[in-house]
Amino acid sequence: MAYWLQFDSLLPWATNNPRQLMFPMNAEIGILWTFLLGEVDRFAGFVQWVSAIASALAVFGMARLAGFTRSRSAFPALVFLTLTQVMLQSTTVQNDLVIGAFFAASIYMLTFGLKRQNIGALIVSGIGFGLGIGTKFTAALLLPGMAMFLAIVWLQSRRQRGLLLAWSASAMAGVILFGSFVYVLNVAVYGGPLGTHGFTRPPVSDYAMTDRGWQKVTYSRTELVVVNFPRYLTQFLDFSSFQEFGRAMTRMKYSLFERVFRDSPIATAWTHGRWDWAASRSMWWGIQEDTSWFGPLGALVFLPGVVYGLWCGLARRGGLLFPVAAMTVIFFVVASAAQVYTPAKGRYFVLCLSASGVLLIVPVLSDRPLARMYRAMVVVLAGITSFGNALNNVSKPVLGDHSILHSNASNPRMIDGTLNAFSRAIDQTIANGECLVLVGGMDTAEYLFFGRRRDLCVIPVVASDPARRLNLTGLRHSAPRFLLEGRAGWPSQTSDYVVIDGTSLRGREVDAAGFELLCHYPALDYYFFRAISKVQGLPPQAEAVYDFDETTLGAGWSLPEGRAQETSFRWTVATNASVSAVRLVDDTQGYQVELRLVAAINDRVLESLRLVANGEKIPLTRETNKVYSGLIPAAVVRARDGVLQLVIHTDDLASPEQLGIGADPRQLGVAVDAIRVVPLAGKPRLVVLR
Repeated sequence: MAYWLQFDSLLPWATNNPRQLMFPMNAEIGILWTFLLGEVDRFAGFVQWVSAIASALAVFGMARLAGFTRSRSAFPALVFLTLTQVMLQSTTVQNDLVIGAFFAASIYMLTFGLKRQNIGALIVSGIGFGLGIGTKFTAALLLPGMAMFLAIVWLQSRRQRGLLLAWSASAMAGVILFGSFVYVLNVAVYGGPLGTHGFTRPPVSDYAMTDRGWQKVTYSRTELVVVNFPRYLTQFLDFSSFQEFGRAMTRMKYSLFERVFRDSPIATAWTHGRWDWAASRSMWWGIQEDTSWFGPLGALVFLPGVVYGLWCGLARRGGLLFPVAAMTVIFFVVASAAQVYTPAKGRYFVLCLSASGVLLIVPVLSDRPLARMYRAMVVVLAGITSFGNALNNVSKPVLGDHSILHSNASNPRMIDGTLNAFSRAIDQTIANGECLVLVGGMDTAEYLFFGRRRDLCVIPVVASDPARRLNLTGLRHSAPRFLLEGRAGWPSQTSDYVVIDGTSLRGREVDAAGFELLCHYPALDYYFFRAISKVQGLPPQAEAVYDFDETTLGAGWSLPEGRAQETSFRWTVATNASVSAVRLVDDTQGYQVELRLVAAINDRVLESLRLVANGEKIPLTRETNKVYSGLIPAAVVRARDGVLQLVIHTDDLASPEQLGIGADPRQLGVAVDAIRVVPLAGKPRLVVLR
């Protein structure tokens, strides 16, 4: 969205992450509209939230068309909204509920149009179908099932065949008008409608446990169905909403699965890697949108609904439930055959649940005593899981120390502490309207570089040659390259800032002459450079003070910490830890530098402590237990035209875990509370920082 606004175009640009370009974009265009209307990204999640409501309304409408009363039809719609994956997705800017809503609405309007012989409804259904095709590639998982749905309807009623043909024409027009844009672009850019070959061909082989140990095994599509189908059914019994109780129940579930399928390919295939079956049965992922499924109601309500719908077909009962159930089974088969299993596939099944949500009607099919007990149990479980979904999502927790209620409201883009710190560094350093060069990777979180209100200009650069030397001075004059000929390009701009994703540095050297490294956290492999010429153009300062709080820029530091009755401090996590360069007022006299420490990881590190100013070692005098001072000659500052760059050097680092003094695995040096650089006034003086 940010690139579209910046380039004023939906055409593709050169990027190290082709996923930005080759995936369908209807959901993202919806997010773009929320920004254009509100001029903030606060309403970006509104698209998924509205899609959840629209899907529930489609479920209600399908139940009404199936012949149920309003009150009974409301039951599956409300249950749908409490399903774990549905609730979690409704708070994200992902697109699974969006494609689910388009197809749910399309199927509902198709059924309505056939039943009422309403051509207008069929046209609307075709538009929804086209919008769904243009939203996500997972539409391909539902298309065979929809073909089965249409085939059953075709066979059930000859009178509706003409209407089905009319719908087919409408669906084709909908695809051409509202779903084909990205596929046409992919043909023009990549030579195929699905984009690059590596992203679109599902893997059919991987390492698996065999009688001979780990070996690479290739599976046919049929074997994939046999292996994955029962695994996906197992995941529908989902206890992620129940925290510790859910953890225990999940272990019991996998233990039962292992006993049933012991020594079979179902239990042993695809068991190598973080996201495979072995990981999903040995790790507790908690509740989050990537790994949760649909709560216990997925297994206790939806799967029985599928069985009931199939039984309606076998009993030759007319109606809507049988074609919907058949569509669901085909979806399960296609999903099992198309891709390798991972526990992160639950959100792909949101499409299936949205289109087949009417099958959640099972608890209200009867008023017998057992049926009423079943219905009451469903209501109780729906309430419990809803609270768990809302309060305990590990990605957006409401409770606990990491609650989103305690997050920094001035910078809501990222909850993660490291990303927050890095985005603050971007915000406080680059002024509105300035630009930065971004050498990104496949998973770079590019959105944070556009500023809080998308007021920064980002110039994406592709570093495709592994032997290429990244010259930061050359990157300053880069401009984005559009992939389609005829695009007018973009005005070349000079940038004083460069951000490099560490994944782009593999096999490359960086020529950082004329730049300073402003920010790099080990947990977040982004490097943020600023041109020294930019510092030279800043207003001069009489003195420089670094408090090592959230706004202190520099490289080789951990995130800020604090203790009771003490100011914030930071540990050095590199043997050379720098602070941001400053421009001083007067380079005709020397400066006194004062360094205050909180602690050192050990005596050896403390004894090796050195301060370097503009490449020159500054002798330090230990004034108090924690305060060191030194003199920076005027010539050192004058040599850099008034710019001062300080580096704290230690010969070694160590971790508390290695030293046996704690469980912290970080490699640490010294903890610095403050640095102050003040001009000399006739003779050296010591300012004790308090």
